[in-house]
Formats: sequence, C-alpha cells, structure tokens
Amino acid sequence: MPTSRRLRSWSPRVTRPRLALALALACSLAVPSCGSCERADGVVTIESLGLDASERETLAGLERLGDGGALVVVLRPSRVAALRERASPVAAALPGELQAAVEAAGSPSAWPALALTLLGDMSEEEGRPIGESAPPPALRGWDHARPVLLSLMEPPRVGPPGAVAAQLLDPGGSVGALRHQVLIPASDPQALASTLASLLDQRFTRESALTDDSSIVARWSVGASGWIAFTAEPDWIHVYAGTHERAPSGFLGDPRSMQSRAVSEPIHAPARTPAAVAMARGDAVAAALVRPPQLRALVSWHGALQMQAALASVTPQLRQRLTLRGLELVLRGELMMADAGAELDELALLVSVEGDELALRTVSSLTTHGATVLDAAVAGRGAAPALRDDVSALVDVAVQLDAGAIAERVRDHPTFPKDQEAGELARAFAECGPGCSLYLSTRAPAATLAGVLRFTPQDPDLPLERALPRSLRGVLTGIDEGRPRGAIAAELPKAFAVDKLRALIESASRRGGLELTLESEARGELQRLLLGVNVDPYAVFSRERDETLPEGQLGRARVELASLRERPEARAAAAALGLEAPPPAASLRAATWRVGRATVSELRLALGESPAGALEAPRWAERLGRLTREEPASESPGEACLAEAAAALTSGLRERGRAEPARGVALMREAFAAAASGLTCAEQHESTRAASRGLRRAVVVPLVDELRRAWRHEEARELLSPHCEATEDELLCGQLRALKQLPEVALPRPVTRCESLRRDEPLAETDHQLLVTADGRVLLDDVPVEGAALAAKLDAGLGSPLLDAPGGDIALAFAGEATLGQLAPTLEVLARSRLDGFFIVVAGADGPQTIPVAAPLRPPRSRALPPIDGLEQEVEASVTVALDGGAFAVESSISGLARPRAELSAAARGRALSELRALAPDASVSVRASASTPWSSISDVLVGTCPNARLVHG
Repeated sequence: MPTSRRLRSWSPRVTRPRLALALALACSLAVPSCGSCERADGVVTIESLGLDASERETLAGLERLGDGGALVVVLRPSRVAALRERASPVAAALPGELQAAVEAAGSPSAWPALALTLLGDMSEEEGRPIGESAPPPALRGWDHARPVLLSLMEPPRVGPPGAVAAQLLDPGGSVGALRHQVLIPASDPQALASTLASLLDQRFTRESALTDDSSIVARWSVGASGWIAFTAEPDWIHVYAGTHERAPSGFLGDPRSMQSRAVSEPIHAPARTPAAVAMARGDAVAAALVRPPQLRALVSWHGALQMQAALASVTPQLRQRLTLRGLELVLRGELMMADAGAELDELALLVSVEGDELALRTVSSLTTHGATVLDAAVAGRGAAPALRDDVSALVDVAVQLDAGAIAERVRDHPTFPKDQEAGELARAFAECGPGCSLYLSTRAPAATLAGVLRFTPQDPDLPLERALPRSLRGVLTGIDEGRPRGAIAAELPKAFAVDKLRALIESASRRGGLELTLESEARGELQRLLLGVNVDPYAVFSRERDETLPEGQLGRARVELASLRERPEARAAAAALGLEAPPPAASLRAATWRVGRATVSELRLALGESPAGALEAPRWAERLGRLTREEPASESPGEACLAEAAAALTSGLRERGRAEPARGVALMREAFAAAASGLTCAEQHESTRAASRGLRRAVVVPLVDELRRAWRHEEARELLSPHCEATEDELLCGQLRALKQLPEVALPRPVTRCESLRRDEPLAETDHQLLVTADGRVLLDDVPVEGAALAAKLDAGLGSPLLDAPGGDIALAFAGEATLGQLAPTLEVLARSRLDGFFIVVAGADGPQTIPVAAPLRPPRSRALPPIDGLEQEVEASVTVALDGGAFAVESSISGLARPRAELSAAARGRALSELRALAPDASVSVRASASTPWSSISDVLVGTCPNARLVHG
C-alpha cells in the first residue's frame, strides 16, 4: 500500500490570460473556497466537489488520522436529536434492555463513559468502575457542533501476503497493541483536557510518561494489556488507545516498548477515494468507512495474538509444534486474502434523516478491475417484464445485471483456483476464520459469490457463466392464510436447461404444498422464464410490456411495510424477536447506481406517509464517482516473490503436520528448496527484504528449537547453515554459532531396550534438558551452568508454565563414559529438586531416545497386590540391582529371582535383565552403583527394567 498519495495537479488548457481569469472567477463564485474546478479533460478533483467549510474541515481531520484504521467512524452530536426523534417509534417497539442501550447510544453526553467501558472490555479487564454515587463529569469544552472522528482497529503491521505474519511472529519481536485514535473537537481545549483526564482517573490507573514526548498530557494503563493517552491541540483533543498488547516476559521483550507507538508511528494520508470523501458529508448523522486492505493485516494480527497467548500457557515441549502450526494458519490466511483480483477499495455507510425518512447510503470505491467487471455486467444486462396495470405489489425487487459476465471475469481470482476441491477450500476458510470471509466479501464480493456458486451442484454441461441470469425481478402481491402469492421473472442464456428446471419445480410443487407454474419465452439469444407462486405469472407480469431500469441504475426494491405490518406473519415474527408489535413504518425503498469509479446505494425507511415516485441518484454522487486519484502501484516483483515463497512454506508446513514426526525435517527441507528462489528474489528488493528475512526466521527458528530439544544438534546446524550464509542474519547466525559451540556427548548405547516403549515411539517431550559431559561440564537447556547456579534455578521452579509452579519433566543426557562419581554433584542437586519426572537420553538405532525413570533418591513405592481371603494388603515388591564398576548383582524381596552374579558380559547382562523383567514385571527396581561405575552400565539397567527403574544414589 503506498505510503503517500497525491492528486494530479490542475493546469488549465487555455492560453489567453483573459479567458483563464474569467474561468477562475466563475469557479470562485460557483464553488466557495474552491481551490480549482473541473478540469478541461472532465476529471473532477477534490476542490471541485462543492464541500462547505465544515465538510472540508472534516475531510482534513480524517486525513490527519491516517490510513491505518480498518474502520473509520464519523459521529455528529448535533444531528443525533433529529435521528432520535424520527427513530423513536421504531425504538419504542424494542425490548426494554435494547431500548436502554439505544437511548444511551443516542445521548452524546454518555458517549465517553460508553467508550471507556468498551475499552476496558476490549482489554479483557474491567478496570475500576466509575463511582455510582458520583456520576462521570461532563466533558467541558467539547464542541458538539463539530463531528467526532475515530480511526479504529489499526493493526501494528501491514504489508503484502507473507509479510505480516513474518513480522508479528518474528521470535525477536512482539505483538503490538491494536491502536485506536479519536479526534474530539474542542471549543476550550484546556477545559476538555482537564475533564477528560478526570474521567480517565476514575476509571484507569495514571502512570508516568514512558516517552520523552512532551505533548502527551498523561498516560493511563488499561488492565494488563492496554493503554490510553492524549494530546491537546488548538482545536482538538487527539486521543490514542491501544488494546491487546502482548509481550510475555522473557519471550517477546518489554511490553512498555510498544507504548511509544501512540504518537511516534508515522501517519500516512489516506487515498481520496469516493467512499473516503463521502464520509465528510455534513448531512449524515453518522458514517462508517470499511477498509478491506487493512483487514488482512488485522486478521494476521489477531492470529498472532491468539498464537502468542497459547504459547504463553503451554509447556515448552509443545511450543515448537504450536508455533509452526500457528504460522501455517496465519500464512494460509494471508495468501487467501490476496489483493490480486480486488474489486473494491473502500466501502462507506452513511446514516441520515431527511424529512420523515431515515436514509442509509453506501458508497463503494471501485478498483480498475472492479470497474471493468461492472462495465461488462451493465453492457450485457437484460430487461424485465412490467407489472400489469391492475397489480399492486407488496414487495417488488428488480436487478438488471449480466451475472454471467461477472462470473466470467472473476473466475481467475487466486483464492478460488479452478482445481481447488470444495472440501479443501472449506477447511481453509474454517481455519482462517470469519476474518477471511469478511475480507473477501468486502474486497472481492463478486469473486467470492462466484467461487461459492462453483462448488454448488451444477449441470456439468453448462458452465456457470451461461447459467446465470441477465436480469431478475421478484414480486409479492399478497399473502392468503400464510400462502404467499407472487411471481419471479428472469432472463437467462438460451442454453439454460429449462427442462431440468421444470422437472425440479414439479417435484417441489408436489412436496412443498405450493402451486408453482413455470412459463418460458424465447427472446433471441436469451430466454425469459416466469415462475408463478400460487398464481399464474401472467396474472402478475405483462405479456406485452418490458421495463428497463434508468441508465446507471443497477437495481431497485420497494416494500410496502404498512400493508405487511398488519399481517399475522409479521406479528408472529415480531413476537419471536421479543417485540410487542412490528416497528411502525410506511414503506422501504432501495436502489443502487453506478457512478464512475463508484457505486452508490440508498435505502430509505419512510416513517410517515409513503412517498410517491422512485428513488433517484443523489445529485452529489455523479461528481463523486468521477473523483480520480493516483492508482496504487501494482504488485512489485518482490511482493510476488514473497507470496510465492510463503505459499511453498505453507504447503510444507501443512504436509509436515500430516506426516510422521521422523519425516518432518525432510519435508521442510523440500519446502525451503521450493521457496529458495522466491526468498532470494524478495530479499533483493528493498520493500520486501525485511519481510523475507522475517519469514525465514519465523519458520527456521522453531524448527531448529525442535531439533535441539530432540538432541539432533548436527541436523539443526545443517538446517541453519544455508540460511545464515544466504542472509547473514545475526539471529540465525548467532544460533548457528551457539550450536557449534555445544560439546559433543557420546550417549550410552544400551544392550537392551525398554519393552514398554514401541520401537517407533517418538522422543519424549520434556520441559528441560540437562547435559553433562565426560569432563564434568553441565548445560541446562544448552546454557552452561555451575552446580550452585543449577541448584538455584531448580529451587526457583523450573517447571511447566501451564502449572505455574515448580515441577515438570527433565531429560538427562549424560556422557556414557562418565562415572557415577563424576555425576554425583549433579544428581545430588536433582535429588533435592521438585521436578515431577525424569528421563534419561540414550543412543538408539534411529537416533536419541528418552527412557522414563523414577525420581532419584526417592524410596520405592508400595504396590497393592490382589486381595487375599477378601483382605487387601500392601506388599513391597522391589528388586535392587547393585553395580560396582563392571560387576552386576541382584537382590530381591521376592523369591525366584536371579541370584547375585559378577562380571557379566554385555550379552549375559542383557539376558539377566530380560530374566529379571520376566520374573517381576511390576516390581520396583532400585539401581545402586559405586562411584567407579560408568554411566553406560547404569543406563543398561535403567533401560532394561524401565519404566519401574530408579537410580538410588548414596
């Protein structure tokens, strides 16, 4: 998205000074304060739209807020009273609680308290409640004659697909707050700042400023994850707020570091699109602008926030798996929400009151592609039959667009590839969540609808483009005892299979209790189908006359609410909604027009007498639709390369999640090979270099951590090395250096195996890892540590974050040649710890294995044996294996076990352990050894008698 945009400068195409002067004078008289007028080439600029001084000020304020908000809102307190007066009959029909909410929302004096309540809820903290005995102070100095401007839900990162996830999930970064801005107009800025600060003091905790910016009046913390601050300016109070900031201690850095974003982040002026400029119209009570391009970043931010919240509440052994799975989902969502094929830039909704009517207007800014699609739809649209003169319609809806032409031009949208299976697409949408659906329905509505239709049952011999109507009209003429009467008319391509539709309708008539009548008329290359519902369609539609919507109008609708309101069905529906009666209204009219690079829709709800005549396009819409701006730059080569690399890595992550754990690294190597050219290309472009490196980090770091925790250090080094060489990224190269400095340890290779574990049992996942070399060096989670420091760390509670208490499991990787005497200091520290479980790491045929053992130096547990003569008794079933150097002896409290033996060979020792396991499979095995006994001999017994073995030291 461009960081700045300019309007084309105007230069009159006249040479005579007098003519130029006369033209300038005419413009100045026709448009007050007009900087320039319509250019000679017909292009309309912002200055020629005829905005008054108040509207120009509103537009300037909106541009001051920047282009970061996914939702922009304009509220005009001065016009709320008119809205409340007109809407009060409707509000009176609502349930009591909803009436109270509407009443509060319609009272500008209550807005600040409502906003603070919402801010507290969004921050997942209630904050301090505003005192009931002392109502919140009125905001003195607030200028109600001017609008309040809001920019909401500004994600901390934006960029092309693959860039947002890379930045948010960078192991060295943090998930910043979702920022919001508010401009409150001030007639007395000092008084407004003072009363606003007082209100915030009642609700939240004031803190000292965290930046050197002297313009900040004060700063408040909102719960544990939010903040609010504001600056006082000559005509405005500029409020900044942040919610859902996440920076877990020790993982993402200092949470306070992102709070300076409140005022330090640069703000770029938004594009002056038709929808954006429409927001400044002064006749609207309220207006809202949706920016679909920001939704992708917002969805990625939300995914990263959820992922980091999950990472903070799981054990370390699950963190890598969850990180990679979360990255896969976030990346897949970004790739689904592609800018390619976008039809709309922005969408504005405006609510206003005009006479006895409530009006809702929408203005959609079209992209170049969207305008082309709509041009084709208008060019091929058909006509509709007129109503008979003796027919009065309760509901009349007409749309005249070539839907087939739309489907043909949007069928190549990247989110809906032709070879995509319906089930796979459904899973992708489900995993991406409602954010993807919202993005696509507002950014590419036609492509989304066509994509969904393509996966519905269709005639295999008839492409979708040839099965969609070119015009559609539906009419409801009455309801008799719950049976609707009306008709539908549609113009379809001649190739449409009418016979199949007729058979389907006849079947529906028999089963549904409706009398359906289908008629067909040939009309050149088209055919008109008329469907009557409980009435002959020619009793509704004229056989001789057609109706074509006025030029520029795409569709219209009219509903006679006064007639429908008295129907029993309407009262039943109202009762189901908790209403005493349907809201009073006379009629509802709606229409949509195409005006240049925009579409304008209007819905009017008449609360008095039903007005006569059809709706006409607003006078201001024509010029607004011809408003031009510099087109955003097309997708750069770097962005295309980044998306290609992200797609390859996403595919690899998905395949890795489905495959056996042993194949995971190999699959990711293949994915990186497929992504190599895209990553290299993206890193050669300044705009995508940081994102490409961040994408590498986001995938490589958790993979390396996973290999490290599996004691596969050599594979981790091999994975890191090419990425370090390709990018010279200090984070990746630093990890590679640290891995190279890790000491090599010759793990013991047992002569027996743990029979309780399957041969394909994956490596046990533990919270911590302790490595001891043959020369006595100790590393805890790959960090060297001395004996005293190890004891302090264990005493401090190196446990599972999920339990938030000392405990957890630890894997012991001791060098096979180390003697028990060399390991004694470490074992003594472990014996005093509160760790829950111990595993020993040994060398297996397919790599390291973790074997469970009982806690060192703890007495054996008593085991309950089957009852004898109806009595339960506890008998201590235990075996002690004594080791002294190479000597091997067995002592037991159960008869029939092997007698003491000495100096057994490896093979004989294996047979002895098998015999021991067979004779006493449930016995608790204590292993005692002398200081000279090598760890390899001890691990033989611990493995051969697992999981009931315990090392008893001392």
